[in-house]
Amino acid sequence: MGLKLTFTISFLYIFINLFQKTMRKLGLFLIFISFSSPGQILLDATGSANNFSVNYPANLNGTIPPGFTITFRSNQNVTGQAFLSVNGSTPVEIMRNFNSGLTANSIRMGQFVTVVYDNFNGIWQLMSAEASVPIPSQ
Repeated sequence: MGLKLTFTISFLYIFINLFQKTMRKLGLFLIFISFSSPGQILLDATGSANNFSVNYPANLNGTIPPGFTITFRSNQNVTGQAFLSVNGSTPVEIMRNFNSGLTANSIRMGQFVTVVYDNFNGIWQLMSAEASVPIPSQ
């Protein structure tokens, strides 16, 4: 969603600028309202016992949109199955590799974690690398 939204906003911005320049050449002046998006932001998670909670600075009206992406800093080491609640919503499971639950230390304290909401399966998909990925010995 982020890429699509960014592309859409960029295209709209280019279109508005071209339209405005054309209007100026014709002697017509229009007033446009400028807006900006904060883009991806980092949220600090709270919670315990494999339950993360973040407060997103926008009102989601109780519904997490499909493809919604959040990056948060973990406040704990997970010991297995983990859940994420946004703005006090019902906790939703965080899964890896599409349909696998998290394992011990998949997420570590202080790690930046990026998840995307998969509304079709009703889960958060873990997009960032797991902290517990083994390093091959040499």
